[in-house]
Amino acid sequence: MGELLKNELLIPEFIISSDAKRAHSTAKIVAKAAGYKGEIALNQAIYAARPPAYIDVLRNLSNEYTRVLMIGHNPGLEELVSMLTVKVTVCLHAHLYIFNYASTNGLNWIIKLKETYLGYGTHAI
Repeated sequence: MGELLKNELLIPEFIISSDAKRAHSTAKIVAKAAGYKGEIALNQAIYAARPPAYIDVLRNLSNEYTRVLMIGHNPGLEELVSMLTVKVTVCLHAHLYIFNYASTNGLNWIIKLKETYLGYGTHAI
């Protein structure tokens, strides 16, 4: 997934991970493969969280970030994607959801969703 981010010129400006060991481990692997040089912020609020917790974390970020990677857990992430895209999403394998949005104060308008399915060593955009 990190290589995909790098190849698609989507290296995050900031990474937030659940404080769970597996999520943090995944965040480090993705960050390294993507060429991300910043810190990985661990956030307990997104451990087993529902969508409002993810949105609150995003709203509290500095406006300087335009590309943030969040690594968390299902079913909360599935619900968040479904809520933001008005479609039912089931994440059985690794998925990368890229939301481009315009913002005046947090996550306000979703403009486009680009979904990348990563499974069994393949991906399609």
